[in-house]
Amino acid sequence: MAVAAARAPGTEVGDELLVVRDLVKHFPIRKGLLQREVARVHAVDGISFDVRHGETFGLVGESGCGKSTTARLITRLLTPTSGTISYDGHDISQWPERRLRPLRRDVQMIFSHGGGTLPFLTERFVRLPLINKSLAARVPNGVEAELKRFYYDTAQAAHPYALASLTKLIPVSQIVFGTDFPYRTAIDHVKGLTDYGFGASDLQAIDRDNAVRLMPRLKA
Repeated sequence: MAVAAARAPGTEVGDELLVVRDLVKHFPIRKGLLQREVARVHAVDGISFDVRHGETFGLVGESGCGKSTTARLITRLLTPTSGTISYDGHDISQWPERRLRPLRRDVQMIFSHGGGTLPFLTERFVRLPLINKSLAARVPNGVEAELKRFYYDTAQAAHPYALASLTKLIPVSQIVFGTDFPYRTAIDHVKGLTDYGFGASDLQAIDRDNAVRLMPRLKA
């Protein structure tokens, strides 16, 4: 696994947002009637890094190296086998679900091509807590209420079928511009948005204003 960071872990600057130390996640392999552990999959094995306030951090590696598992550990969708995850000065590594609920408003996944895919999967996500009761505590207001809090990009969404679903889920103020290059160009996406009926003010909001409101430092 390769980690790209703006500086080495442990540099004393005093404004770290996220500090990960010796993070480990092993998944047991169980067999037999008694489901005894016979082996372990070492998905993440001792990764460390820091992310400062205002930094953009990239985690790079080949398929299957543990990137997604690391993300699930940081968002505490999984509990680490060992190691620590400190967010904004708090060690969240072993926090119980009740303490994680407020954290989930600040630490979330951003779905790739979310605008073009997630609206079509909404029903499946909404039904998950109904099928698996253990998930219900994570979304006390329901899955749909949580999905409505996200911003979604226009990659794979700049056509009437996806936009009709997307605009039923969220307002225009939560749509940001994205392309599916090289499969579709930026011009293709703008044409798709225009053909759907978005006016000049909506296009300006999607192109820049919504993103700037979400990340004010982009104004510079």
